[in-house]
Amino acid sequence: MGQIYRRTALRNGPNPFLNVDGSVTPQVYSLTGITFQSFDVRAIQVYIECAGRFRSLDEFMALPALTNGLLLEVSSINETFASTTFRTNRDLSLIFPAQFNEVVTNKVLFNGAFDGKGQSIFKLDKNAEVHVTVRDDLTDLDAMLVILEGTVIE
Repeated sequence: MGQIYRRTALRNGPNPFLNVDGSVTPQVYSLTGITFQSFDVRAIQVYIECAGRFRSLDEFMALPALTNGLLLEVSSINETFASTTFRTNRDLSLIFPAQFNEVVTNKVLFNGAFDGKGQSIFKLDKNAEVHVTVRDDLTDLDAMLVILEGTVIE
């Protein structure tokens, strides 16, 4: 067993992009494709790209605020030990400090990280699960990814 630094996106099947319609049937993105005895998560990164102009912290990117939101959950064997919902830019910026940037005309970019600065945010054992559930229509976003970074013991 060795330690390996990993940077991996949450996925729904093979798809890592969260810009989907989860309004009728929620779409769940999970940590898949890697096996581990433990995962020392040191950062969670959120990347979102959207056409339009940033106007308010009360919106979601350049879209109206989400009705149901994105649900982030970390759990292990019948116990959820972290759970939060994001509906607005304010919600995102409180957890994932970053600036909203207009990189080109009519394009808003959010690239934020909850970063332990090299220290562990939380440790996942082999029974742990990390999920982001999309519960609104995000098809107007150009791209959205949620990435975990840290050290894996296989």
